[in-house]
Amino acid sequence: MSADKTTFEKLKRILKVSNSIKMEQMRKILRLDEEIFNEKIIDWAEEFDFIIERDYINFNKNTVDSFINLLDEQFDAWEKMETTKNGKIEKFESDIEIRLEPQQKEFEAKEISEKGKEYEEYFVNLGKKYLKSKQYQEALSNFQQARKVSENLFDINLTIEADYLIKQTENLIKEAQQLRNIISFKGAYISEFEELKANVIQELETQLKEKFTLVSKIEWDTKMGFSVKDHRITGIGLYECGLTTLPESISNLSSLKVLYLGWNEFKTVPESIGDLSSLKELNLNHNKLTTLPESIGNLKSLENLDLSTNKFTTLPELIGDLSSLKELNLQYNKLTTLPKSIGNLKSLENLDLSINKLTTLLESIENLKSLENLDLSTNKFTTLPESIGDLSSLKELDLRWNKLTTLPETMMNLTFLKTLYISKSTLDSKAKSVLKQLKKKQKELEIIKK
Repeated sequence: MSADKTTFEKLKRILKVSNSIKMEQMRKILRLDEEIFNEKIIDWAEEFDFIIERDYINFNKNTVDSFINLLDEQFDAWEKMETTKNGKIEKFESDIEIRLEPQQKEFEAKEISEKGKEYEEYFVNLGKKYLKSKQYQEALSNFQQARKVSENLFDINLTIEADYLIKQTENLIKEAQQLRNIISFKGAYISEFEELKANVIQELETQLKEKFTLVSKIEWDTKMGFSVKDHRITGIGLYECGLTTLPESISNLSSLKVLYLGWNEFKTVPESIGDLSSLKELNLNHNKLTTLPESIGNLKSLENLDLSTNKFTTLPELIGDLSSLKELNLQYNKLTTLPKSIGNLKSLENLDLSINKLTTLLESIENLKSLENLDLSTNKFTTLPESIGDLSSLKELDLRWNKLTTLPETMMNLTFLKTLYISKSTLDSKAKSVLKQLKKKQKELEIIKK
């Protein structure tokens, strides 16, 4: 970290008075390389419970003081290094001589003292060559040597770079160890480590008295099928299997991306489902669900959630924690209200609320700036909120079979709207005027009255 005292104090003031900061602004204040900063910001977010949202990082007020203390410590260390660097660089020569590997002693101590950075670059470049040829242990050894050199050069930026390379290489070593022993599993090849986690498949086979088969892709009607990618189980389909429960061990499948459980008899799903951190698609349609586990909010990678044709009357506020969600299908339930947190789903593109018992739409819907398709048909709406006009990306809106007599004038702001479905018989003169003005502003708009 090489921020000067003035800019560093500016950052501390921002942290104390603001809830967020643009990440690029923070990087420039700290004067960190972009790749290194991106790695550090993820570590800080995990350690201090910060939220990264597009170009911004949102701070947790309960932990921001601890974060400032950490930055203070790192800045003090950098300042100390700079001071020491000016008067005690000669210490570097004796220290580094002790740490040299035998094959690298071609570098004389005098050369190291004069060309310390070139020496550090030698280790980094050699490590990268080993990395490219997948000789991970040799790469790790060289990156560790580079770190020792950077410490003696009193250069915190080089130290951070070396730490980043060491961490990435250690992850590659860990992954290689997991994949070292590839074994045959029901027609697929998976790692021995993955087989230890796949006991849920054997449990389900015993429970259902049927065998799983390997498929290339999980479809909505895949029955007793699983898919594999990169020697890991990534998809499971259990369509119409008569299931009432899932084994808790489902959480072992940490690489699972697709889980289709439609047309079963589920009344609940286990809390352990929240441990599926890689899950992108979860289909629970045509079951008997009335509630979701609290852990549902942990599925930060989830992009598609289908809860249609169940028995929900309400949804937990934790559903608003699904920060990556793009599609949410709640069709054919018994919903009377929506959680306020639904406005937090800022990545949401498709929302189907049709065939429920909704009477009002929350104002927080205005936050769904990515929403392109909204189906409100077959509910009990008598009015719509003014905030519906803030859905700036909306392309298709279905309002049929409600009890609407009027429309908010803000709907004229929906300039990207391409298709509007609406029941014609109950509209008052104000609603008709809104539609006329909307059509005038958006000439490509198709208004379908039924």
